[in-house]
Amino acid sequence: MKNMSWKEYKALKVRVLTNSYGELAEKWEDERDDRRVFYNIFHQIIDAIERLPARRLPNYVIVAMNAKIDEDRKVLDEIKERFKDR
Repeated sequence: MKNMSWKEYKALKVRVLTNSYGELAEKWEDERDDRRVFYNIFHQIIDAIERLPARRLPNYVIVAMNAKIDEDRKVLDEIKERFKDR
């Protein structure tokens, strides 16, 4: 992240997540099972990143947020795998 601005970092994070999960999230918006949970988690992550302040946060906060995102991505991946043929 040394050569990347904070704004670019946030945009990259959103873009990577959107490329990985965005299409399925939108496809599953109206479902009433864990696919809706997938949709909600995806949008909560994106919203959290977009709401980060314009100034760079302390490393401790960034590490904590990345850990939570990684934890949530595991849930998204589990749901994605469970519904891959539906």
